[in-house]
Amino acid sequence: MGQALAIWSPVVVSKLDQPYHLQSHYNCALDQLFRSIEDLKIKVRTAVVRAQGLAVETLLRLDILCLVEDINGQLHLISREETVRNRIPLAEFSPEIRRENELKYVLDIHNIDCQGELRNQELHLDYFIDYMIIATRDQLVQLTAAESTEGQHSLREALMQLQAEVSRVENENRELRRRIYFYERDISSLKKGIRKAEISNSRLQQELNRYQEMIEQLQSLVRDKERRLQNLENPYYSSAAKAHREQESSPEEELPLGTRIKRLFVNNSS
Repeated sequence: MGQALAIWSPVVVSKLDQPYHLQSHYNCALDQLFRSIEDLKIKVRTAVVRAQGLAVETLLRLDILCLVEDINGQLHLISREETVRNRIPLAEFSPEIRRENELKYVLDIHNIDCQGELRNQELHLDYFIDYMIIATRDQLVQLTAAESTEGQHSLREALMQLQAEVSRVENENRELRRRIYFYERDISSLKKGIRKAEISNSRLQQELNRYQEMIEQLQSLVRDKERRLQNLENPYYSSAAKAHREQESSPEEELPLGTRIKRLFVNNSS
């Protein structure tokens, strides 16, 4: 057995149950119209983690680098800065920790992914960042000699297998969350489209009802006109109408006796 040593070193006190998955949307106006995105990257410039009451606040400053091609085939590099702030409750750490001023928090980024598109003269970007937060405390640590080379080798292999399995599960969860995010966004766009279609259909139905009322009014006028024409074509009604017009146009005393008798007969018959 070798001699034991003591050093002052940061010790892991707690960490998040699982990596935190940050997903967000960023868009900005461009000074000209571009045709396509050739490359897109996001880099974390600085990452600050600090305690805020019963939560831990993270502040990430990101550099967004986008290589785009204009309508003439020329490439341009677009650089933007983005600041993201999040709060994570202390209850999500395992083992659970309380408010302790002496704790220090370390942020370890596991993965950064992003997708972007050009819409008219705007750049729209969806990005995803997975990171782990570890709570540490500086304390005195005792170091002892290793028990045996065989025991170290077995433990190292077990840790490597465990890390590989954890990494595989994290990648699967990350991809699943990314797909769910896009599905939710597509469903939201689809709902908006359906709402617009419903409003358009309502307006079209109102127009159709108005046109139907106009058609019914025109049909009623046509029927009335046809009825009057039929009455004029009937000999009885034609004679009566003619006699009525003659009566209105000629005074009674100016008509012959036979005409006045005939008019009297027609009027009594009607």
